[in-house]
Amino acid sequence: MKAFGLAGLVTLPGGIAWKFRHRLAPFSDSEEKILSRYIDLFIPADESPGALDLKVDASIINKARSNPKYAWLMRQGCAWLEQEAQSAFRVGFLELSEDRQIVLIERLAAQKRGSTGLKFFQTLREDLLGEFYARPESWISLGFNGPPQPLGFIDQALPVRPGGRL
Repeated sequence: MKAFGLAGLVTLPGGIAWKFRHRLAPFSDSEEKILSRYIDLFIPADESPGALDLKVDASIINKARSNPKYAWLMRQGCAWLEQEAQSAFRVGFLELSEDRQIVLIERLAAQKRGSTGLKFFQTLREDLLGEFYARPESWISLGFNGPPQPLGFIDQALPVRPGGRL
């Protein structure tokens, strides 16, 4: 396998290598739109900017473009939303009213433990909140004006003097 540059691949049952089964392919326009809509519903704009305003959707899509496992999970989530929309309402996810889109996201959050749907929901929720609240523009809604010590603890590397003072 080294001779063919395939030394790091793990062969799965049936002889199919994981890397080839989950190769990075560009997200389709539909997948990007579904993911962006999901993100907008999850963190909409109000008195502070929403996730789309802060380009959190672009960060998530870029992460998926560089990570095959993450891309696979995002695609599975988009496919689930589209399939459920077709099954329950006979139209695509993007054609549904906001209320019905939220109903499907709630169904996704209620999936069985260990399911791909729940893994998608939990992973994306964690990443969205991390990306969103890492941006100072999002702090408005929290009433947070920023770190109390913007320069950090400048004396943290100095030895402690007897009595606990520097």
